[in-house]
Amino acid sequence: SIICAGSACLELHLHQASTQTASTPNDTNNNKQISTFHGQTNQGGGSVPMTTQTLARLTHGQPLSDNCIEVTPPVVHTIIPLCNIGNDDTGTTLVSILEQFGSN
Repeated sequence: SIICAGSACLELHLHQASTQTASTPNDTNNNKQISTFHGQTNQGGGSVPMTTQTLARLTHGQPLSDNCIEVTPPVVHTIIPLCNIGNDDTGTTLVSILEQFGSN
């Protein structure tokens, strides 16, 4: 078994985002802000989801990428993510993502 302890967050990826320059009176940095986007995807971020996802591929014998060989038999049998996750919609989404690692 492997325990993955550390930070976890939910990364929000916006699709086809357009930006505009922020127009505040004292803005000298030409800061950009998102004005529109078309769709989004969520991904687990931080050390716990990223490490858990990589190790989960080993438990299922899947190659880590197209350039890697398939691992047979699986070398890791149990992965336990250990982190604080909020009791809200974002936390629920992150838990769902972590659970998918175990079922794929």
